[in-house]
Amino acid sequence: MKLAPLSFLISFIPALAMGQHYVTKEECTDIDITEKNPILKEHFAKKRDQQNSFLCFAYTGADLLTAELGISVSTAQVAAAHNKAIFEKYKDNKNKLDVYLKTNKGVFSSSNENSEMLKGGWTSDALEAVKSEKKICKDTELPTDLNGAIQFDNFVFDLDNLRGQQQSGELTIEQACAKIPQIFNSYAAFEDGVLPEIAWSLFTKDLNSYVSNVVRSKCRIRYNDLGDFKVKTVANPKSSIGNSKGEMFELLDKERVDLYFNSIGDNLKKGKPLSLSYIYSTVAEGRNVNQGAHASTIIARKWGNGRCHYKIKNSLGKGCRGYKKNIECIPEEGSFWMSDKEIYDGSINLTYID
Repeated sequence: MKLAPLSFLISFIPALAMGQHYVTKEECTDIDITEKNPILKEHFAKKRDQQNSFLCFAYTGADLLTAELGISVSTAQVAAAHNKAIFEKYKDNKNKLDVYLKTNKGVFSSSNENSEMLKGGWTSDALEAVKSEKKICKDTELPTDLNGAIQFDNFVFDLDNLRGQQQSGELTIEQACAKIPQIFNSYAAFEDGVLPEIAWSLFTKDLNSYVSNVVRSKCRIRYNDLGDFKVKTVANPKSSIGNSKGEMFELLDKERVDLYFNSIGDNLKKGKPLSLSYIYSTVAEGRNVNQGAHASTIIARKWGNGRCHYKIKNSLGKGCRGYKKNIECIPEEGSFWMSDKEIYDGSINLTYID
């Protein structure tokens, strides 16, 4: 390979001292995908707070589907489809499945020693799982949270505990079955009941297949009527370049960096949101801040303070508590702005529907 001349490399030193711009001012035109789309405007205006549910991947998945299909898609359906697919994929691989089960045990103190309640995931896996379901649930048919409570997550947790009580012998099968209506009635989506043949199969199926079947019973729209889509994921070039190679190497690999940020710009221009997976401590700080991966949705772009910034719709409620002081937060929206540098430094990948 022919090496770049020394004069070419030296010319980059002033830029390094000033800080890399991954998107120029000319490229960073103002875009907000909700401005001319009333469906997205209403969808992203809704209060959403995942609390301890680890459903961030499902919220962003529902966001992308909503933009693609033109209906407000249920986060609960995305989560249920994902968990069923993951459980089926890894049920015979304990090490893989434990990644999801241990996350669950770290949040809840379940009475079920053989818990099958999964936690966390990737948006791309969730979208692929929904594709295989062939049906779509509207958010109005199957709400995820209501009045500040994550009803869907509590619903699954209660079912998991009931299975544990029956499996351990604490309850007979008759006693456990008698408690099922109470659990269903506690979740607003099922106040009008559910088909008995679905409700009573809790103890004959694995938890995740059972929940997916219950959820699909509420879905009214056949997916075949809505066309097809491809799920695409682009890895942050920084992870493939490697930190050990230094900033100079990053500049010389500009093509991959451009591809990453062009993926954001091109989708926003089409009116499409993207799911951003990133290390949450990139934008937040404090004793209780999650140091692991989180997913949120990119919905807008603007130039400010000498950099390109992207508007991120979060799923952690309203307000600005926990964000770093340099982060511009919109408390009433539950959103914040993230610079191109912060995305480059702290993100893992982008996922979008093509």
